[in-house]
Amino acid sequence: MGIFFRQFKELGVEKPIYTPFGRGDYIVNKASANLPSEIYYSAPKNSKRSQEFKDKYRMKYGTEPTAVSGAGAYDATILVLNAIKAGAKNTEEIINYLNDVKDYQGYSGLISFDDKNRVPTQEVELRFIKDGSYEVVR
Repeated sequence: MGIFFRQFKELGVEKPIYTPFGRGDYIVNKASANLPSEIYYSAPKNSKRSQEFKDKYRMKYGTEPTAVSGAGAYDATILVLNAIKAGAKNTEEIINYLNDVKDYQGYSGLISFDDKNRVPTQEVELRFIKDGSYEVVR
């Protein structure tokens, strides 16, 4: 994304940029000094649990997570490992285990599955990057 921003700036384009889900946190962390314009992006709404994940990640790796999906990926991994620990031996058995997951309090939020919905819902917010940090658009 750095090359895109540099070219955007060099061309003198003065239009807002809307980035895909979650790319904004990376931009804030890595490229905020070279931003050419207003940048808007959607991301998971911050919570006590998501902040706990970020703090633990920072303590272990010495840096901020670069993907907003990190907490969700961690939660998914834990749920699949729990299925295996419970005896699931193949994809179908893992799916059956996940279908019974209700109100699992993960780092990415509250997770529930059923046989029709395999994508947990998550609250998101629209953010605007300004001066090297983000503000929530209200």
